[in-house]
Amino acid sequence: MFRLPSVPGLSSDPPKLTFRNASNGLARLSRNTIPPDETSYWKQYWELFDSVEDVNTLITPQHIRTALQQCPENVRTLFTVLAAQFIRLVRSPTFPRPTSAGTFTLPALPLSPWSGNTTADDVRSVLNCARVIARVLPLIWEDDSDWTRWLWEEKDEEADSTPIDNEAQAQFVIEDEDEDEPDAEQTRVEVKGPTKKKSPSLMARFVNALIDSLFHTGFTLPADVDDGTVKTSYVIWASGVGSSSAPVAVAPIPAYRSTLLLTLLTAMSHPLYATPISLRQQPSPVLDHLSTLPRKTYLALLCSLLNTTLTPPPARYIGQVTRDEDLYPQRAAQSLLVFLCQEGDRPNVYQKAIAKLHREQDFAFMIDGVKNALDAEAAKGGLVNGVTKAVPVGRRGNGPGALEAWVLFWRIIDLNRKFTNYLLASPHLLAIVSNLFSTMATYKDSPPHFALLRTLCYLLQTLSSHRTFAVMLSSPLPHSTATRASDALVNAVYTLIAGTNGQHAGLYQPLLVTLGNVAPYVKGLSVQSASRLTALFQAFASPQFLLADEGNPRCVFWMLECFTHIIHHQFSDNPNLIYSILRANDRLHALATFTLPTALAEITRAKAAKEDHLRMTGALTPDQKRSGSPEQLVAQTAQTVEDETNEHSAHEEKERVRDREQTLAANAVGPDQEVASQSPVSGLSEKARGKLRARSPSVGSLASPAFAANASSILGYESASGFVATEEWVQSWVQGLPLDSILIAVSELLPKVQTFKTPSSAASFLASATLVGILPPAPPIISRRFQWTDRSEVWRASLLWGEVYVSSGPGQGPWAGTQIRLFGIKQAPLTRRDQAIANMTSAMGNMWSAVGGQSRRGSVPPQGRGAPGSPRGSRDGAITSENGRSVGNR
Repeated sequence: MFRLPSVPGLSSDPPKLTFRNASNGLARLSRNTIPPDETSYWKQYWELFDSVEDVNTLITPQHIRTALQQCPENVRTLFTVLAAQFIRLVRSPTFPRPTSAGTFTLPALPLSPWSGNTTADDVRSVLNCARVIARVLPLIWEDDSDWTRWLWEEKDEEADSTPIDNEAQAQFVIEDEDEDEPDAEQTRVEVKGPTKKKSPSLMARFVNALIDSLFHTGFTLPADVDDGTVKTSYVIWASGVGSSSAPVAVAPIPAYRSTLLLTLLTAMSHPLYATPISLRQQPSPVLDHLSTLPRKTYLALLCSLLNTTLTPPPARYIGQVTRDEDLYPQRAAQSLLVFLCQEGDRPNVYQKAIAKLHREQDFAFMIDGVKNALDAEAAKGGLVNGVTKAVPVGRRGNGPGALEAWVLFWRIIDLNRKFTNYLLASPHLLAIVSNLFSTMATYKDSPPHFALLRTLCYLLQTLSSHRTFAVMLSSPLPHSTATRASDALVNAVYTLIAGTNGQHAGLYQPLLVTLGNVAPYVKGLSVQSASRLTALFQAFASPQFLLADEGNPRCVFWMLECFTHIIHHQFSDNPNLIYSILRANDRLHALATFTLPTALAEITRAKAAKEDHLRMTGALTPDQKRSGSPEQLVAQTAQTVEDETNEHSAHEEKERVRDREQTLAANAVGPDQEVASQSPVSGLSEKARGKLRARSPSVGSLASPAFAANASSILGYESASGFVATEEWVQSWVQGLPLDSILIAVSELLPKVQTFKTPSSAASFLASATLVGILPPAPPIISRRFQWTDRSEVWRASLLWGEVYVSSGPGQGPWAGTQIRLFGIKQAPLTRRDQAIANMTSAMGNMWSAVGGQSRRGSVPPQGRGAPGSPRGSRDGAITSENGRSVGNR
């Protein structure tokens, strides 16, 4: 038998199904002005709904957007009414409503359909006010036509007749929006001093009540916290930072907090509707106001969010938790990160509070919490620190997402130096770093996680700037004593660069800077790590990549700097890398004499070889097909070089011996003859070697007959990106490459190493060799920490708010269907199930509207297609999805 799909949050109850199109329903907001005292209309916004899904399904962005365009005064009244009801209930000394016995009860979340009772309980009313405000605020931020000024406008206290904060008022009182000037007699009576005191703005009062509701006994705190005097107790929700014990929060308290935190997030989500260029110029009034809270209040809020984020949630069977409760730790983490990542020239009070933490037990709690959160995320994929672990079937205990956990970890490191020092000495650091490497390898080919990869790369650069971290990398990983952390780092960098076909070109800088930061302290690199490092170097040193963009030579600089530091500081502890560097001597020498003509000649030869292969075989190899962009060429070259390096066959050994014999024979040639294979430092004294890099390129090479026909291209080479490379530009960076120490080491060691027949015997020799007295003075060790800029802060805001947007669910969150300006959104097509739900909801709603219209015929004119009261830009009875497409019609 055919079964209709169930509609989330809806039942067959007529009031819900007719709410959109009924004459006294949502569509009325855009018709004509509704009096503020029409309680019968406004109260349905806090009595009708049972969940946030109800609100998001029944109140569509298009209806609110149309009301903002046609009757904005109705939206103002709606927000004022909801804020008034929310504040009145939260401030009431009897909230939550007592039972007949006079004791406070903690109502469960309403899970059954609305029964039609016109008197809703107080908890339900408070939650619905918060839910509807969360639905309306994003549309207000999207419109932003003087809404910010209206929400935060402060009025003279004497002239302000609002009863919102008066606990003795009737059940429903709203503020009069008309600012009529008082008459002269009234003015003389009320003005008793030279100045008038300003009353808090409507938004400030609502935000204050929202924060207080998060610490309300009997609602978001257990009832036994109440001492009988106050209903708001700033008690930290969970044990951890600032509290060694905390009240036990049983259901539905976590779900209530989650709903209120979602409303708080929407109130702070104004940056979503700012362009990246204007983000830093636009203030965040809600965040600024939250920084003015009393010290006890903001510390309780900060510690509650931090401890909730880092405390492992209890594992429950699926079906035992609601969606709000399931998202509670993640919403707490996101709210916390919004506080800690606020842009500005000065830190806010939350950032200052994190920076002042100093107790070791707090640091231990935070490190354990981050580690547990990361392990929980990894366990969802069955992998924890590289070890497969079984996940209990049917069990759920969601905490913060991987992105939130990593960003929080990074932010605490940035803010608190004492925490960083404690972390570097912690035994858990290796486990966290191992998790970091595993995450990078897992998500390297997953576009939805590219933002997470960028976060990890920047975090890795931040950690690598500390000497203690770099020294720690020589230790084995906790899950594999045979693998050093330094090898895992090299493999992770190589995989992201060479194993992704150029997808992560923007991450080359932090990855290579990380290698340079740790190079002076790394020991015992394996054969594979050594070959991969030199493979990356040869790929970055290819002319195709160097000439493609103005900033590309920096990649070669960082690789050479890494080699130089290892040669000077860890020479005998890295024989495998030294041997691999000696094998790359041809590329090193070519780089030392790099000119635009020689680079163009190599590019021409590569193109000719590609064309010859195509002409002979009629097809290109997969590697040749991929080598379109310079970044793809880097990946291809690095993989090819590594494959060739690992082929230690007898044929390769014979070729190496033959090259050595040719080199020795070339040394007998006269000084006036040019030999291509001769090392540029062979036969020179130490004093002459120091002057080698100051020599100018050969003029004869520029006048070579091979380039006579292409003289115009020598003056400038234009890459596919439009960058024009000139000889002057080439020499400007070639002369600054840190090649001297490397070339001297090659000239000293290469002839000796060529006498060995196997790589292992050569590595054994290099482990006991020394270059003391031969190398020039070691360059200074410069640790490059990641530096925040205006551009990177905009990226961080986009990252954070993008995660908030995505985690709210596809088409389900309060921001769905709004015009986000901070980043682009690609809408996925509706699934067949979503299409069926939309069509069924529309059909049932229209059916009940028609029945209601017939019963009311003669008293209230029904709204027909194209009637004056219809929402502009929509058709009567249609459901508009979040991407603006009409999916259900009458």
